Amino acid sequence: DIAVVGGSTALTWDSAGTVYSFDLNTGELIGRIPGIPGVINVLSYSKNGRYLAIGSSTGALRVIDLQTKANATQNNDCPTATTAAEFLTDDRLITACLDGKIRLYDQHFSVVALFQLANGHRPWRLAVSPDESQVVVGTLDGSDLYLLKIADLAQTKILVPKPKNSGTLTSVAWGNSGIFAAGTYGDNSGEKLIHHWNLETGQQRDFPISKDSITDLIFTKPQELAFATAEASIG
Repeated sequence: DIAVVGGSTALTWDSAGTVYSFDLNTGELIGRIPGIPGVINVLSYSKNGRYLAIGSSTGALRVIDLQTKANATQNNDCPTATTAAEFLTDDRLITACLDGKIRLYDQHFSVVALFQLANGHRPWRLAVSPDESQVVVGTLDGSDLYLLKIADLAQTKILVPKPKNSGTLTSVAWGNSGIFAAGTYGDNSGEKLIHHWNLETGQQRDFPISKDSITDLIFTKPQELAFATAEASIG
């Protein structure tokens, strides 16, 4: 098993970001991908493990073919910061950029669809539906979520939390039981909440989690949702 990590490491001595790979069984550093311009914001494996997408604070997107150890693509379609990237089973790739655009790339990593968020909203995280027909987008600018059809990135719905608490829903995750979202979103007591939409029943609920922002959500198993918070806690 291999883990890859990145961030601002190597910027000081290389003036560029570096992705490091580790063998999880031994803890040994087994590889590095240098020369990424800016801080590394995004690391995403394809479902079959062939590709690794790397996105940075400069908007640079690099996709590494891990079989050939060569670049499958390298572009700056995003003029600001790349904030999210998610592969589909067929190796298409969806990305989010702080320019307000969601981009869909085909298997040759050419842009085939694009969606511009309204009102200057800046996308932060993406989550793909289990059947890969839709994608949900959380933003830095509110608690409403964008629901898009993956085939052409056409907007199908805006999800509005009820009751509507204060704060943003930046991080999103989509499982069999519906959509979960979190961020600075919280109640009057200061408790930060994970908000859940059951898309089949229309029911919504909040789960109190922490006193500080919830920074990430991910399903580790079909029925297990993991979270991280600015308290430096995970659960």
